[in-house]
Amino acid sequence: MKILIIACCLAVFASAYPESYSKNYASINQDTLADFRNTLFRQKYLTDPGSLRKASLSDFGIFFYTRRNRKHPIVIINNDIDSVVNSELFNPNARIISITHGWNNDHKSECNTELLDAILDTHDVNVFITDWGPIAHEFYIPAEQAVPDIGRFLGDFINQLVSKYGLSYKQVTLIGHSLGAHVAGAAGAIAKEKVSLIIGLDPALPLIGMDPDLHLDPTDGEFVHIIHTCGGLLGFFDPLGHADFYPNGGKYAQPGCMFDVIGSCSHGRSYQYLADSISNSGQKFWAYKCENYSVFQRRECFNNEISFMGTLEPDRRANGSYYLQTHSSAPYAFDFNPSKQ
Repeated sequence: MKILIIACCLAVFASAYPESYSKNYASINQDTLADFRNTLFRQKYLTDPGSLRKASLSDFGIFFYTRRNRKHPIVIINNDIDSVVNSELFNPNARIISITHGWNNDHKSECNTELLDAILDTHDVNVFITDWGPIAHEFYIPAEQAVPDIGRFLGDFINQLVSKYGLSYKQVTLIGHSLGAHVAGAAGAIAKEKVSLIIGLDPALPLIGMDPDLHLDPTDGEFVHIIHTCGGLLGFFDPLGHADFYPNGGKYAQPGCMFDVIGSCSHGRSYQYLADSISNSGQKFWAYKCENYSVFQRRECFNNEISFMGTLEPDRRANGSYYLQTHSSAPYAFDFNPSKQ
């Protein structure tokens, strides 16, 4: 069991880092990796699960942005809904977009900043970025175990917000990357009514995959849209939503991810594809319902149902697994229907 845990932690060692860091992984020597393995092995919680600390509200904060304060967010601690009320920035008629990061990240991480910029550049909405960095920056095991509690804190905040302003849960979209995708699922499960949309960005696989009660699933929201980019390594490959999208087969390594030794670049492509779909709404990510990527590559699915990956207004008629190809650099979407070529 210890070997499995260590292997899982090594697999997600890079999941938090932006794409630029992946270029350095090729230079990591075996002594460095051995030191990392030994450090993990020495951690008391590998042999004493009871030593894992539970997440508390002190591990959780929310940064509130609108177009009027995109450089100066309102910081919400202890789920204090009055921080939102007193700011006079919240627009109760606009959508609520929540973004949650994964392991070893915080509110300043690239997954949040890229999505925040893409969203506020194109939509006048309320954006709430979850920061659970105090525990997410610990080793992977306590971070993974904290997912239900962090999800509960986020779900409680959404419930308070809806109640305070008399909102509809149809205004709420939850976006999460890696472990953050499962946090979004847990928050959706806590919500008093189903939130309108959950977008899971390469939902984390290690350890979560061993506990089906912890991972995101279609019951967590009215519509659950999944983008798989490092399936089977850092992220789930199995479908988890109503509609699951597999760009370039949904696995490691995604186009343009050179020297992606542990998969961090491919893992991060999920939020980059989503940001691109929001920023470049005129260029759609054409996707085809298909049995698998091999069949798609043989061009045997181009007469099948078409859907589009990403955006904040996904195709809710979509159901099942969809495959597509992307460019190796931004803009990632092909600006044409490949079946017509």
